[in-house]
Amino acid sequence: MAAVESKSGIKQLCEYKCLVLPDPVADKTEGGLWKPDTTKDREKYQTCKATFILASENAFRDWGGYRPEPGDRIYVAVASGMLHDGADGKLYRIVTDKDVVGQLDE
Repeated sequence: MAAVESKSGIKQLCEYKCLVLPDPVADKTEGGLWKPDTTKDREKYQTCKATFILASENAFRDWGGYRPEPGDRIYVAVASGMLHDGADGKLYRIVTDKDVVGQLDE
């Protein structure tokens, strides 16, 4: 799967890596209480729902089933990969292709 241009500041990825945009973490609880920064930081790593952005050329090469395309809504493994502060001010996550668990019906 070829890399595509994004506003993340990452032009291409190596090996079996993928770039995803996790859903943002809420500043408040459902009850309206402000969350401490430590709680929000922990939740950034635990977020599972994301938007698929791009993949390296080797990602998903040996897969026989679903291969995500840019813009797909996906699940990723909890606490996988590393966070990347994008050039556009958004927080991205770089994961391996095996961390992409499946496609969401959204």
